[in-house]
Amino acid sequence: MKYTIHALAGKLGITQETIRHYKNLGLLSPEQNPENGYYYYDELDAVRALSVRRYRSMDLSIGGVHDIINGRSAKSQLVWLEEKEQELSRQIEMLQHDRQHIREIHHYMEMTIANQGAVELVNWEDDFSALYLLGENIEDVPEGLAKQWVDAMPYTYLTLSIPREQLMDFSRTEKYDVRVGMGCIARYRDMLGLSVQPPVKTVPGGLSIRTFVAVDDLFCIYPKQLAPMISYVREHRFHFTDSSTGWILVTDYSQKKAKYLVLIRARLE
Repeated sequence: MKYTIHALAGKLGITQETIRHYKNLGLLSPEQNPENGYYYYDELDAVRALSVRRYRSMDLSIGGVHDIINGRSAKSQLVWLEEKEQELSRQIEMLQHDRQHIREIHHYMEMTIANQGAVELVNWEDDFSALYLLGENIEDVPEGLAKQWVDAMPYTYLTLSIPREQLMDFSRTEKYDVRVGMGCIARYRDMLGLSVQPPVKTVPGGLSIRTFVAVDDLFCIYPKQLAPMISYVREHRFHFTDSSTGWILVTDYSQKKAKYLVLIRARLE
């Protein structure tokens, strides 16, 4: 039985544009009537069109569909299905990582919103790496390195750093020289294969102090805004061992001026 493109599209529930696209790619081989120039499709064309849709539904590329439709053996199709199963397994694993990471972000966002001004001692388990892109005296960052870190979001996230020597200057009143960039904890950094070569900075885990602050300007953070943390360190005679790291978790746009809610952590000895 012969079908016009209109009739075939109506019978299969596929648009005429899709059928025409399949024909132009050589996936369908209708006969052309020399008298009127119309193309007519037979039932095998209909089967091929449905087969193309089936393979495309499994996310096989048009090129791959073309190979199958035009001569790939049943055995080679089996190999492709095995490869597809492995690919889906990798995707499932990444989705599980994504879900876990979203849960972590949710947890820390809740914590940051609820604990403004609070100070806590924590035993930070993971190493932390950061690539700073904005602020004073930033080292030259290769474009490819910056792209790698930015493309790794949400496993990388906005972070800030305050120099150790400025944190240790308890008489300081002027603003800190804040740097902003992308941060990532070790398990995600290693999973993604992110470069840790300079200018990437890495801080080991260990005893740390953290606080939660809200600031209007990430580059205008003053000692008075970190006063509870600084007072705690002085009172207990701790010393900062590294520049601070920070997680810019929430940007609140509900007011006329945006407010950044930040978790700031500094390693201690």
